[in-house]
Amino acid sequence: MIFSVLASIALSLALTTALVRRFDLPILKVAVVAAALAGLYFVWRPEHLTLLAHLIGVGRGADLVAYGSSLLFFLVLVAIAVRRRDTDRQITHLVREIALLNARPPADRRQGEPGRP
Repeated sequence: MIFSVLASIALSLALTTALVRRFDLPILKVAVVAAALAGLYFVWRPEHLTLLAHLIGVGRGADLVAYGSSLLFFLVLVAIAVRRRDTDRQITHLVREIALLNARPPADRRQGEPGRP
């Protein structure tokens, strides 16, 4: 019973965060919301998770949770990679803009050479 209450609190926080937060990949938001809602349901009805696992072809409900968690983790990694690539592009663009703004014409080399007027 204690675990069910703690898991429900954690899943409710995850659901609230997913609903409020902006995601780069909409599929990730849908996956997190669906996983949190399913988690809330199956925490209180674990026998239904076992039935669902058998229907899908997985031996136990715990195995189904592990597989689902792995898939969700993979989606999160993809979202992080996409965000990092976008951030790298933005940084490259900003560095180029700053370089162009601070660009100076080359100095005349003949003026600084000794022996030349």
